[in-house]
Amino acid sequence: MNLSLISSFLIGGLLLLMLIKTNVGMVETSAESMSDQLAKQNIDAVADIISYDMRKIGYGVQNQKILSISEDAITFQSDLDNNKGVKQVTWHFDKTQSNNATQNPDDYILFRKVDGVDEPVGMGVTQFRMIYYDAANNETSDITAVARIKVKLVCQSSEPVDGQYQKTAWEKTFTPLNLHI
Repeated sequence: MNLSLISSFLIGGLLLLMLIKTNVGMVETSAESMSDQLAKQNIDAVADIISYDMRKIGYGVQNQKILSISEDAITFQSDLDNNKGVKQVTWHFDKTQSNNATQNPDDYILFRKVDGVDEPVGMGVTQFRMIYYDAANNETSDITAVARIKVKLVCQSSEPVDGQYQKTAWEKTFTPLNLHI
């Protein structure tokens, strides 16, 4: 057999293997990027709702504005819709109810309850924590002393890419104007 023919097959085979490896790498990178982007979109959607509610704490309320607080829950009153109708709002992270709609075992349900109606916000939330501060910026558990609320939120992708869930975090401290009016 001709030596140049054998070397042509070897070079062609190597080029084909390099093209396949490059293609596989691009597909993996694309899947990881898409998964990361979905996690970011999920956290943005949840953060928008949280931000709206936290700024409205106590709006239009004359009596007790915050009803209860804990590390993973808050209940407060507010005129959310600016229609003179005060509503009771609860945010609660329930680590006992896994989100069965995803493959992620760390994905739990974040609930937003308005006047007793649960609205699950199950968008890849894996961590939700609130820290409460008084006017002197000291941590507090006294609902009458709360002046600021720090919300920490972590979302992960619903499906793994190469065995890893893409993670994104969001943290914001709110100073609701209506708390001490």
